[in-house]
Amino acid sequence: MPAYFSMGYIAWTLGHVLLDRFDDRLTGAEVVLVPALASFVMVMWDLCIDPASSTISGAWIWRDGGGYFGVPLVNFLGWYLCVFTIYLLFALYLRRSAEWTRAAHLGERSTWALPAVMYAAVMLPRLIEPLAGGDSVEVTSHDGHVWWTGDIHATAALVALFTMLFVTVLALVRVSRTPALH
Repeated sequence: MPAYFSMGYIAWTLGHVLLDRFDDRLTGAEVVLVPALASFVMVMWDLCIDPASSTISGAWIWRDGGGYFGVPLVNFLGWYLCVFTIYLLFALYLRRSAEWTRAAHLGERSTWALPAVMYAAVMLPRLIEPLAGGDSVEVTSHDGHVWWTGDIHATAALVALFTMLFVTVLALVRVSRTPALH
């Protein structure tokens, strides 16, 4: 659970960066767009961790399994809806809040770049695992499907490369190209 709170902050910040919104006030469609993008960033992380966490380590179990290495599609749709609802309520609260302050640190590149770097750091274990060269062994999900650990780790690495790495690179490019930041 603590990982979801820290990743929640990272995803929220990256949602701002992806929209080139480098301040603390959301206006117009941004009230919905930042939560929508931040929710995608959260689910990208979930796509990378769930197969190994549920099938290999057994951190959580899906009784009826699912096609994504024992994880059902509804899990990811549910997580998207859940975090989108939380982010949207937070955005609406911030929009209505009378206590707006312009924090001095919001104008610094590190404020916006560091969450992208942390997102990349969270992604690294997914990339390293298949390269570690461990034996691929059979694991059986709770619904009786047999999976190979090597396949699970390789798939998580591919998903991380084309989702989390993409967001990281895009965010760092946006931060570096924003002239108002120092």
